[in-house]
Amino acid sequence: MSLLNIPVTECDNESDVEQKFLFPLLTHPSFLAIPPKAISSKKYLSSLPFVAKSSLPRNYIPDYIIFISGLPVCVIEAKQPEVSADLAIQEARLYAQILNQSFPSKINPVSVVVGTNGRQLLVGPADSAEHQTFSVGELLIGSDAVAQLQKQLGFDILPGLIDRVKRSMAVSTFVKPARLMNQQLFLDKVRPNSLAPYLNQLYEMFFRGEDPEKIQLILEAAYVDTAELREYDNVLHVLLKQVENRLDQRTIQTDRRREYTLTPEISRYQSEPAQGRLHLIIGSRGSGKSLFISRFFAHLLPESLKAKAVWCIIDFNRAPEDLGNIEEFICERFIEHVENLGFDQFNIEALDRIFSVELNRFKRGPLSLITDQSERERALSNELMKLTNDKRHFAQALTRHITGDMGRPVIVAFDNVDRRKSEQQLAIFQSAQSFRSLARAFCLLTLRDVTFERFKNEPPLDTFAQLNNFYIRPPRFSLVLQKRLTLAINVGLEHVIEIEQSSNSGIRFRYNKDQLAKFLENVYAALFVGDQQVGRVVDALAERDVRDALAMFARILASGHFDADQVISIGSGSRSTITHDQLIKILMRADSKLYSENSGFLFNLFWMPEVPASGNIFLLTEILGFFSQKAISGADKIPGFWRVEEISADLGSMGFEDDEVRAGIGYLIKKKMVAFDGEETERPLDSDLVKLTPSGFIHLKSMPHFAEYISSVAMHAPMRDEAVARRIASVWSRTERFPDLDFSHKNTVAEMFSEYLVREKNRVDADNPIFRARSRESEELVKAITATVNAGSVTADRIRRSRMARAQAREAFPGGPKRNRHHRPKNNRTDDR
Repeated sequence: MSLLNIPVTECDNESDVEQKFLFPLLTHPSFLAIPPKAISSKKYLSSLPFVAKSSLPRNYIPDYIIFISGLPVCVIEAKQPEVSADLAIQEARLYAQILNQSFPSKINPVSVVVGTNGRQLLVGPADSAEHQTFSVGELLIGSDAVAQLQKQLGFDILPGLIDRVKRSMAVSTFVKPARLMNQQLFLDKVRPNSLAPYLNQLYEMFFRGEDPEKIQLILEAAYVDTAELREYDNVLHVLLKQVENRLDQRTIQTDRRREYTLTPEISRYQSEPAQGRLHLIIGSRGSGKSLFISRFFAHLLPESLKAKAVWCIIDFNRAPEDLGNIEEFICERFIEHVENLGFDQFNIEALDRIFSVELNRFKRGPLSLITDQSERERALSNELMKLTNDKRHFAQALTRHITGDMGRPVIVAFDNVDRRKSEQQLAIFQSAQSFRSLARAFCLLTLRDVTFERFKNEPPLDTFAQLNNFYIRPPRFSLVLQKRLTLAINVGLEHVIEIEQSSNSGIRFRYNKDQLAKFLENVYAALFVGDQQVGRVVDALAERDVRDALAMFARILASGHFDADQVISIGSGSRSTITHDQLIKILMRADSKLYSENSGFLFNLFWMPEVPASGNIFLLTEILGFFSQKAISGADKIPGFWRVEEISADLGSMGFEDDEVRAGIGYLIKKKMVAFDGEETERPLDSDLVKLTPSGFIHLKSMPHFAEYISSVAMHAPMRDEAVARRIASVWSRTERFPDLDFSHKNTVAEMFSEYLVREKNRVDADNPIFRARSRESEELVKAITATVNAGSVTADRIRRSRMARAQAREAFPGGPKRNRHHRPKNNRTDDR
């Protein structure tokens, strides 16, 4: 819209009134200047239960509600031009009054109502029949009518109306149980188990994989080919079908020896090399695009092609920040790093062949005028230096020699090309196309799926994106880990003869390579074989970032939360059960004695900003729950991705303030529960695209089913009820005397926390009827935690009865051995186990 036609007054229907007149009037800086994210349309609203009991039309939803600081302040109804504007404001006022009545006593957030039919605009208070009428034709920029309207509905006025409401609302203070405990407990570390020194060597060799020699070994022996890919289990598969692009039939297919989808395209290129070709390899972040490129050239090219082809990988992570001279960078990298040439491109004889056309032309022309031999050599040398200094010309001549004189194919891969700024991204696309034409090469360009979706309709990508794209699927982490473990056992333990270590009782054990291998296999089996509950968690936490995930597994192996006796029994081939709760504890605490916000790989769903705005403990739950709605994408139509402003607008209509939603999104990005098309250290902007990750899904859907998780995050949950916080802190403070709590005490904590969450959910529902009607996951989360506590109560009661029986036995036999009250256990047993 230009200033000449805002607002539009020639509206034919209700949709025109809403979109052409009303929304520009509300948002344009020269009119009411209300931020668009503060205006919730029907898209972000739903029919509330109280409407059914009113005289409003069935399932009535107003066209817009303006939310300030998470509270509704203005209800707006639009009608088509033939309908009276009086009816519009009557419906808006009735809705506002019923909505206000649904809030607690004396809390009436909706102050203003608006009705319009595109010809008249009626504005008045929510609690009376009075209103002021504006003729739409008079609402011109700078007019007195606009000035009067701004005094009633401008963005300078609305926040003050909500501030008065918020001052009448009770302000709560929050207490975290952890703050009431000895802080040293959260700083204390557990010593790595006895096998850690031996396992660290394997981690450095085969999990970090930074040594080029080891990378080649991994590519040869531990690469997961597409022929070995399996689907995620059903729980994760539901999510992945929702958030990943549906792959077309041109998905990269590989086995141990060949690649079957991309290779035929090279054959077509060889038959028609005149213009070169460019293909996209598309995959999600961390799906293995770069690793595939390396493996493709090293191991998957057919031998006949490998003997003949010349190739180069151009890594754009090494590109200059300023892309103004990006073609120079591409040509220089190609000249320097081209592989399998069979000759030194900087050798004088090679340069004579590469620049044969230019040099022959120079000899027939300017050089023919020089008769002195030394002058001729000097001139020829200067000409050759000029030719080699022109990187674009050098690259063109080199590829001309390779493809023309030698008849060999040139394959170039552009890797890590994703950029967030559109002008940079399009410059890279253009330069790749230019190099393809210049070098007449077969070019591959790796691209994230979200980048492809954002730019596929813009030139130059639009000219070939629909025909020349290939997809790569990420492997499950469990398959990657299985391959790496096999390699570690077969190669890394090759020279291990015998290992010796002590148990808690002081007995020394010796065992060999096979027994150490058995330990690795048993831990893997505990994670991924059978029920797979924890394996599902680990798969999700991996977030398809293999390096971080392998580091996580290495810390599991070395964890001091495996006590020495158990490690020895596993390593020596004995049967030893690794429980799910034990693995969850290791994932939560890593090498810390107790769980804290920065200790492990699982995180607190009940986090709130330090200065909570709404005071709603279900903030993160509802941000994650936003992605569970029926719609699969936002305004950009990229499956699984939503703009930050869309998430903020949706949660703003549920009582959350914009700042706390942004803080929550930032926390979830940092903890890798949601992802966006940028780096974790950057603050996402309104227009940035965000998606749910498998880790976020598993936190929301699986973690409430583990008592270990519930009892641990309870320490760090902000609570209004200080008495509950103190009781939880009191139970966990037993770890000042013991290494850990037993299951019965953890169940006690989980039960207290569960009861608190039930009360808190009821309180939030009573305080905000819109949250009660629209919240997506909070109710299910509370139910899941309650069910977990109830299921564990039988086991917890049995442990308590056993503990009580032992105490009664000690009282019945006072002459028996007594435990010194100052005695502390020397082993890793939990208290009163």
